[in-house]
Amino acid sequence: MNFLFSIIVPVYNSEKTIEKCLNSIKIQKTNDFELIIIDDNSSDNSLQIANKFIKKIKFVKILKNKKNYGVSISRNRGIKNSNGKYIIFLDSDDILLKKSLINLKKKIINNEQDYYFIKSIDLRNNKIDHNSIIYNKKRFNFFAKHIKNNFHFRPTCWNFICKRNFILTNQLFFKNIKLYEDQIFVSKLINLSQAFEIISKPIYARSTETPNSLGKSIGMSLGNSCLRCILDLIKLIHFNKTKINKINLIFILSRISFLLQDFNLNIFSSSDEEIKKYSNFIYKNKELFKEIDNFRLDSKEFHFLKRNYFIKKKKIMHELILYRNSEVEKVIKKFPHHSKSKNYLFCANQVSKIISKICYVNNIKIDGIIDNNKFFLNKTIGKTKILSSKYLNEKIKENINLNIMICSIEKNLIKNLKKKLIYKNKVLVNNIIK
Repeated sequence: MNFLFSIIVPVYNSEKTIEKCLNSIKIQKTNDFELIIIDDNSSDNSLQIANKFIKKIKFVKILKNKKNYGVSISRNRGIKNSNGKYIIFLDSDDILLKKSLINLKKKIINNEQDYYFIKSIDLRNNKIDHNSIIYNKKRFNFFAKHIKNNFHFRPTCWNFICKRNFILTNQLFFKNIKLYEDQIFVSKLINLSQAFEIISKPIYARSTETPNSLGKSIGMSLGNSCLRCILDLIKLIHFNKTKINKINLIFILSRISFLLQDFNLNIFSSSDEEIKKYSNFIYKNKELFKEIDNFRLDSKEFHFLKRNYFIKKKKIMHELILYRNSEVEKVIKKFPHHSKSKNYLFCANQVSKIISKICYVNNIKIDGIIDNNKFFLNKTIGKTKILSSKYLNEKIKENINLNIMICSIEKNLIKNLKKKLIYKNKVLVNNIIK
């Protein structure tokens, strides 16, 4: 049977969120869709909860992976088993808004495109998350031209509804990469077609409840993913030089800048053994990796774009270790007299995880991580509790020695946070970037 939509939901140990997600699909005011749930060998009650919806939703397929393959293979399996004209990607901790499908149907039925960009509601503030996309009635020829700021734009697959035949014809499947697989998918998608539309009304609500989600991972999985994604984007440029216009090229280079930034940040807390593995991968693919030296990367918005180790014939590991040691030393210097102070990190994110790890190894005690996301409060990163900015301001008023490091790489955010913090003589505020 053919449908207008196939909703693909990969599930892995999502028992706390999956019911809410599936209920948001059940209440849609149309039956012109199929739901495809791919259980990625969950060890909790996710599959049992999903099975309850076989009777609640008219057309449901539940596919079970024999082992934990990851979100990329799960989504690909969903695509290959779908019958809908358009594919909707939904994560198991997100929800469709009421009447989303009926509103999409009205848009799509008289104006078919290869893909649609859809917006979401950010549950932290219940506001529309525009994801740095400029919406106006005049459509630009290239999607990338609608992006206001490449640094702030998140190329996530659930922001795009794609025509199934377009995906299959162009073999636009997800790479089997643990993290950031969307960077490649979206880069290829917007380069392949100019037949798109931006839908102004939000379609789904995005969860921001967990500080330990995959999007905030560090370590080998992050390092390997960054390198593999960078390599794939270099290949995209290398083998399609005549087919990529200038606007799309700038976008793809911004994705390489983002991935290089995250890779280099991750190096700060990497072990020698991890660095050795990264070095071997770079050396194995050195002919392609060395092309990065010719790219004009976005050093205005992005940071930590060191790349000289890509063009070294040998001593790649040596260069990376020197870089790590130099950056770790800079971090340690930002916690002077740490044993006589209370030490806090501001922002619960990847950077705070990296700094926490560096501090732990160097016997610097972190007394708390401050974040304004209400969903994060009293949760932990490692063994360190996440606290509110109100708590920090109370500590500042106690007139004790405080070291505060802002773990953000967004210049405007750093500037605003510094303005909001209550300063006294005994408070030292630093940040990760210069």
